[in-house]
Amino acid sequence: MFEISVIICSYNPRKEYLQRALNALKVQSLSFDKWQLLLVDNASEKELSTDWDLSWHPNANHFRENKLGLTHARIKGIESAEGKLLVFVDDDNILAADFLETSLIIASNNPFIGVFGGKLIAEYEVIPPAWLKPYQSILAVRELERNVWSNLYQWETTPAGAGMVIKSEIAKIYAQNSSTHPLKKMLDRKGNNTLSGGDNDMVFTAIDMGFGSGRFKELSLIHIIPKQRLEEKYLFKLYEGILTSKYILESVRTPDYKLPQINPFKQMLYRINRLLFKSSIEFKLGEVRIGALKKARKILNECKNVSDL
Repeated sequence: MFEISVIICSYNPRKEYLQRALNALKVQSLSFDKWQLLLVDNASEKELSTDWDLSWHPNANHFRENKLGLTHARIKGIESAEGKLLVFVDDDNILAADFLETSLIIASNNPFIGVFGGKLIAEYEVIPPAWLKPYQSILAVRELERNVWSNLYQWETTPAGAGMVIKSEIAKIYAQNSSTHPLKKMLDRKGNNTLSGGDNDMVFTAIDMGFGSGRFKELSLIHIIPKQRLEEKYLFKLYEGILTSKYILESVRTPDYKLPQINPFKQMLYRINRLLFKSSIEFKLGEVRIGALKKARKILNECKNVSDL
């Protein structure tokens, strides 16, 4: 068994991004014999195994998951992993050189933590607009001034999926639950949709099993942000996907959970501002929140037996 399994799930990656992600793994301070690398090709148009040589790592393997969707790809990686800790690395993540070694130290010093992450530092392809700064967390950009952890589900201590480190036993329970649950299987991205609740589901699973979750400032990675992700349209789509996933996950986990009611006055106000004035970002995000509620309600209503799942 390895100390760590690094899992990269990738769908039609940008070549220069994935190359940088792999280059960062090549120079990890943790010796190759202690960790394995799994590159999961999630139904890319051209199979990644034909272009990406992983022979530089003695414990690396290609896997192909033909069911499109990040959840399916993650399950494939989890089922194939042999490490005590699993590290999820996106194909646009550049790990610090000591990321894997530091992960082992954090896990050893904090055995009660089941899932954790660190600082997510943005590398923007172009200079971002000034209005974006308060909303960077939507793009998985998260600064960190102090270490935080909790055995309760709360935003501050919840790691993002980029660079998430999770105990193998927790990941396997998550995979088992997600593979048999029709709503959980659709919580993450699939093609161009922006649902993204699988990260939170893994944290919930850890807490359900009696572990805590946390974020540690000594753990860091660079998250490359391409210019198209800085457009308002993309940011709103991403935010809607995040909120929709949150509502669905809450409904799955809590039998008596009821979606928030849509305030018709606010809905009218947002619409008027959009039609007659140049709405602020906050007004536009208000419309997005309403859209996420409607989308979640539609998905849940379409699942006839949701209360029995």
